[in-house]
Amino acid sequence: MKFNDEETDIDINQWTIKDAGTDEHQINNNGPLIVPALGFLVLGRNADPIQNGGYIPDYEYKGFILANTADEILLENNSVEICRIDYSSGWPVGDGRSMAYIGR
Repeated sequence: MKFNDEETDIDINQWTIKDAGTDEHQINNNGPLIVPALGFLVLGRNADPIQNGGYIPDYEYKGFILANTADEILLENNSVEICRIDYSSGWPVGDGRSMAYIGR
């Protein structure tokens, strides 16, 4: 999930999500993929609402897997890092829970 703290929409089509290792996915939505101004866009590895507790992501990605222990999530535009989150097991709320980073 990405929060857009700007007052204008952001198109992330053709941006890249990756980690510091080998996982990487270039977003290809076959058209604009808009994070609305002061809003969220949800990216998901699986678009099946039955497997996702009823939610449907705005975009389904492949080739990028989040580790359950420690990993990184990087969002890049033309190889420029826009956002990065590093995490470890249990940070900050414990296993089995979701979280959203909306800081700057």
